[in-house]
Amino acid sequence: MTELYEGIIERALAVAKSFGRPEPAHEVERRALKLLEQPTEKRATLLANSAAYRTPQLAEWVIAESFRLRYEDPVHGVLLARLALEISESLPQGLHRPLVVDLCAKAHAYLGNAYRVVGDIPQAQTHIQLSQETLLDGSCDPLLTGEVASIAAALATELGDFDTAYQLLRGVWNTYCDLNEPALAGRCLVDLGRSMVSGGNHKIGRSVLVHALQLLQASPEPELLISAFHAMAYSLAEIGLLDEARYYALLSRPLYKLIPGDVPRQRFRWIEATLLEKAGLIEEARLLLAQTYEGFSWLGFDYDAALVSLDLSLVLLKQRKWAEVESLARESYAAFAARGLSDRATAALLLFVDAAKQRTLAEELVKRVAGEIRGGQREAWAAELASR
Repeated sequence: MTELYEGIIERALAVAKSFGRPEPAHEVERRALKLLEQPTEKRATLLANSAAYRTPQLAEWVIAESFRLRYEDPVHGVLLARLALEISESLPQGLHRPLVVDLCAKAHAYLGNAYRVVGDIPQAQTHIQLSQETLLDGSCDPLLTGEVASIAAALATELGDFDTAYQLLRGVWNTYCDLNEPALAGRCLVDLGRSMVSGGNHKIGRSVLVHALQLLQASPEPELLISAFHAMAYSLAEIGLLDEARYYALLSRPLYKLIPGDVPRQRFRWIEATLLEKAGLIEEARLLLAQTYEGFSWLGFDYDAALVSLDLSLVLLKQRKWAEVESLARESYAAFAARGLSDRATAALLLFVDAAKQRTLAEELVKRVAGEIRGGQREAWAAELASR
């Protein structure tokens, strides 16, 4: 394994040298954005005729940016991942074919992940499968193999195929342990623990998450720690250990200030509010959901704000505040219908208003309305992607 690892590093250095000296990040970003704004035909011409755009560094930057924006701007995340694949496939292979193939495999994997986020499961499955197939012709880099397997496991978890997710992540865990990569192993265990909890395997899932947190004590990634804390809280709330659930839900709060960007912070607050409601802290959940609703509205994330308003309505129902439920429903419909939500989502919000007015709103109806809003959001994303 050591010889394989050293060989990969040597080839990586060679390919980097063959493509020229590393460039400042701002210059790489400038060229990436210039490529992205071009029509498809012109972009292909630039990639074919200008070596400045055919660099591994440019492809890697675009992949990383796509992943960073996957929840903040999912459509842009897909567009960036598409661009990364175009750049990767344009690279001259020559003596360094295995590493160029690796980059293509990585680009396919992250494009699949970006499609998963926007809800296009067939495209996600296609590109993740292409990534796994492409890897077979590459350098056999165990770290990249683990990275792709983790992305495949995320899709399997979303599809409810928890056995596949477990098998994939167990292999990733073994690889990272063999390579003495505790930080990556900890990340893998967070993914595994969350998948087990989602699949209802709470006892083992929590044990895995505890082990993950031990490995990640000095982790510089607050998002990863928050995800682990939230998964622990959810599992504990599901089996009725409410005091412990509250502890883990609140444990993540000091980490929010370490997360760059308002959108990720709002998303974590939304999850925390849901966990507090599960743990019986109804008033605390109401206050946090109200703040999150205002936050998403101010940021212009209308679909998310509409979904938060539904969660807030359920909390208000538990408090028997029908007048506030009706007021919230009317406000949501008036605000978001005027701001361009899809017809499907707008109709769902109107159903929300009518049920609140008639005082027939119940959890099952809220779930139905939420499903319609999410469907409308996916349709809007698909339409935007089809036009780009």
